[in-house]
Amino acid sequence: MDYEELSQFCKKTGPICDYSISVLPPRTHCSQKIPNELLGQVALELYFRQLFQANLWNLDLAPERFYLTEQTLTWSPKPLFWKVDPHFAESIQKMYLGFYCSQMPLFEEGLNNIHLLPAKDVFLEYFGHEDQTQTCFELKKFQKAFDRIFGICLESQIQLPPDFLALGILMLTLYQNLESSGLTYNIKNIFKKFTPSEAQNTLNKPMLQVR
Repeated sequence: MDYEELSQFCKKTGPICDYSISVLPPRTHCSQKIPNELLGQVALELYFRQLFQANLWNLDLAPERFYLTEQTLTWSPKPLFWKVDPHFAESIQKMYLGFYCSQMPLFEEGLNNIHLLPAKDVFLEYFGHEDQTQTCFELKKFQKAFDRIFGICLESQIQLPPDFLALGILMLTLYQNLESSGLTYNIKNIFKKFTPSEAQNTLNKPMLQVR
């Protein structure tokens, strides 16, 4: 994927918070920086859009990559493009759907498909440690969770797929963005936009809890 393809993808998937999305390579002089109240919302929507609607990702959602000009929001990521394996992408989608739609078998299936079922409790704790309607993102907690997952994989002799490392970079830049905004986010409502229609009516159920 290059910047032209990324730009076409953003146009196809539509505006975010009523702002059209323009994609440009990184540049030294940019327009007005995007306000904090929009910054995290935009990053979260781009994160889920890529996970659910693209087979090629750009991994750079860092806060300094976003700028605002009138009704156009500019995303100027570094050329960190990654072609994700369809099996991995489907597995991650099942994991998210299983958690937010309170379907434990689907959640476990997603993890098992990429050999991460032994780390299930870490993922549940990571996803479910707080109210998902007012989520505060902290980079240290994310790094701690990833360290635990890597430790479990090492103990279980699980070789992580390269796509998981790419996902880690994508999430790292997302967390940098969300932490810098200093705000909380309703992840469940944002996620609703990217779920299959048949899953929508299950999203009002209580989410999976750590045992």
